[in-house]
Amino acid sequence: KLLPLFNRGLERIIAWYDGVIRAALKRRGRVILVCLLVFALSMTLVAIVGTELLPASDEGMINVDVAVPYGTSLETTDRLMSQVEDYILQMPEVLYVSMNTSSTSSLSLSNNGGFTVVLCGKEQRDRSTDEVAKDIQNFAKNISGMEVSAASSSSITGMFGSYDISVYLMGKDLDRLEELGYDIAARAENLSLIESAELDITEGNPEIKVLINRSTASFYGVTAYQLASGLSGALNGVHATNVSIDGEDIAVNLSLSEYYADSVENMKQIVINGNYGMPVTVGQIASFEYDNSPANISRYNQSRYMVVNASMAGDSLSASSTQLQAMLDSYPFPDGYNYEIEGIADTMFEMFESLFKALVVAIALVFLVLAAQFESMTMAIIVMMAIPFAMTGAFVAMFLTNTKMGLTSLLGLVLLVGTVVNNSILLVEFINQNQQTMGREEALVAAGKQRLRPILMTTLTTAVGMIPLSLGYGEGGEILAPMGISIIGGLITSTLLTLIVIPCMYKLVEENRDKRAARSAARAAEIAALEARWAEEDAREREAKEARRK
Repeated sequence: KLLPLFNRGLERIIAWYDGVIRAALKRRGRVILVCLLVFALSMTLVAIVGTELLPASDEGMINVDVAVPYGTSLETTDRLMSQVEDYILQMPEVLYVSMNTSSTSSLSLSNNGGFTVVLCGKEQRDRSTDEVAKDIQNFAKNISGMEVSAASSSSITGMFGSYDISVYLMGKDLDRLEELGYDIAARAENLSLIESAELDITEGNPEIKVLINRSTASFYGVTAYQLASGLSGALNGVHATNVSIDGEDIAVNLSLSEYYADSVENMKQIVINGNYGMPVTVGQIASFEYDNSPANISRYNQSRYMVVNASMAGDSLSASSTQLQAMLDSYPFPDGYNYEIEGIADTMFEMFESLFKALVVAIALVFLVLAAQFESMTMAIIVMMAIPFAMTGAFVAMFLTNTKMGLTSLLGLVLLVGTVVNNSILLVEFINQNQQTMGREEALVAAGKQRLRPILMTTLTTAVGMIPLSLGYGEGGEILAPMGISIIGGLITSTLLTLIVIPCMYKLVEENRDKRAARSAARAAEIAALEARWAEEDAREREAKEARRK
């Protein structure tokens, strides 16, 4: 029962198309100009929707990092973290939680830890993963004695890093790098497109620095090495001898009592013997300072560096990166200090460049195949006019759905290059085969009318098949959704415009070819007339010469 309705609807579309294509062919120059103008305007939509590497995906996983002050006992850390764990477990979205609390070691006095939170499926909860993570972090702010950061985890974070933009500051002095890092982070946070910026630095273990007074120490004949050795031997002990008991050697270490290690004032009383034989206390030749040792010292190309990590506040990662780059270019870096930008933004630019090259190569290969198939570069160019209008449809679809230009949407554009030319091939091939018998005008009209049904069928089936992909169903489906959106938009727009633009372009090109042929024929006829006149004049001149000779 539905088939007759479908056929009648298709016949009405064909009748409507007949009137549209005949009107367009009469105004072919204007039609092509308007379509090219629409394509140029659609390019600006990319700047409006913004760019990103990959869209954020809700995969239902949250990483919670916990930091407590140095020296906090393991029991206290566990008690604080248990409060956060109890709050997480009562959330209806949570399936299970994994908690880890690190223990105190000789290399670290910190007891940090974290949680891995796994949520139920998207269809089973009312809040997104980001909303749940923000809830956890807001709760933990009320617990004194710990710092908690909670963020959703996804495959994007694992592949490309956690931060949108990372600025690597390189130089010689760590203290100077730290000053530059805090200053740049503060300036970055004042930018409109930067949401937050922080220096990625971790305070090391607390330490006491012993600063030797070299002039006083030299008076007593004590070197820096002797001071360090004396303190180490007094506090940690010195291997004196081995005692053999029942055939087993036992090392004997000699050291001062623990009294001298209880406080700095007690350590100042430790006696050091110098080269001159005069004993002197540590407090007489050295001073003490409290500080933190560096947690780590990183080097890049033999240069020390620190990292400022920034997260974007705007919709476009490229715009945020450009704004931060401008600020860094105007920043007064001291001599010997410079920077490099990396992170997700840098990866995005590199991958966009690679995909753009792939897009250019795809267009070139399609052109070569079409030129070989039609044995004409002109026909290949006419067929490829469908490609820019496919781009127009993709940009418009992304604008209407508020989808940013990213890696997967660019992949959709590359796939469109080899897909949208199929309809153009059908039209051009029909026109070439029938313009001698039907006449060019009627062949241009009949091409779209007779090929409209298969063109619509192939376009609609492909577009409908992409709908589930464009809706982003399933865990992590948001990553591939832009590809489906760009393909659907490109297919629909290229199909509609191809049915109008290709016949107009074909007629315009053929008319120009006919005009060139007519001009060539006129020039040839003119040349032939001149040659005939010159030959006639030469013949008369020869006859005149012959008559004079006789």
